[in-house]
Amino acid sequence: MLVVNYNTESYICDLLQDLLAQTLPTDQWQVVIVNNSRNDQLQIMVRRFQSLLSCTIIQSPQNVGFGRAMNLAAEHAQGELLLLMNPDMRMLQDDYLEKLLEHAQQNPEFGVISTQVLDDDGQDVSTYHYYEFGQTLGYDNQICWFQGSLMLMDADVFTKMGGFDTDFFMYCEDVDLCYRLKKSGKPLLKYEALKIYHYGGASEPSRGLDFYLKYFKSRWLFAHKHLTPADFQALLENQNHKAKNRVRFYGVLRLLSQHYVEKYNKNLATRIIITKIQTESADWLYQK
Repeated sequence: MLVVNYNTESYICDLLQDLLAQTLPTDQWQVVIVNNSRNDQLQIMVRRFQSLLSCTIIQSPQNVGFGRAMNLAAEHAQGELLLLMNPDMRMLQDDYLEKLLEHAQQNPEFGVISTQVLDDDGQDVSTYHYYEFGQTLGYDNQICWFQGSLMLMDADVFTKMGGFDTDFFMYCEDVDLCYRLKKSGKPLLKYEALKIYHYGGASEPSRGLDFYLKYFKSRWLFAHKHLTPADFQALLENQNHKAKNRVRFYGVLRLLSQHYVEKYNKNLATRIIITKIQTESADWLYQK
């Protein structure tokens, strides 16, 4: 199991407790955690589990983002299968790992396997049938990608794919990897019988303008990588026109009610990003 920590030590503690309750024996799996936080809280917390399970902590030199950290964790993993997990997951079934392993063994040619990932409302948020901006990129009526909070992959396949694309600091690296897997002919499989809970947003709970600038930058990076230049330009113009009108509209409404602040921030972030692409070129999207 591969986990990235960024100020999520308490969630990792709960996750490790859940893993110890699994029916799959602890000698059949290991946990590799890349620590993107510059403190010793994770080391202190994990000590209590050292005699109970195999847990390796890799200290990154700085916050290198989600994809780079997962790639680093994969380099230190010893198993044939990699279970990529967010730290804020909670097990709902004691035989989750055992059943997931059985399903992988029954479907050896899989690209990615995911299960139901439940949010606070009990809704499954694991699966998406379109890419960024509603694009299907030729994969109509199919699973296009799985949320990166829970992805099972063969270690060799992960390596051959080059892991996560490190141009993505955070967000959309899961979309990109799943798209590349589909292009390579590897299927995305959903195991509906299993469920896991995802708290969501543990490492970045704020949803202000800064969040949307980071998130939308990754969305536009994905679009630039995988759309034709003509389609990318058309998307820019379409989204810019919509965002320009919405910024004016929600800019007024947000003065009347806090309910509209988030919508204003989303559209303002879109306008800022598109303006930078138009004035500095799309190369700006690749800057960390």
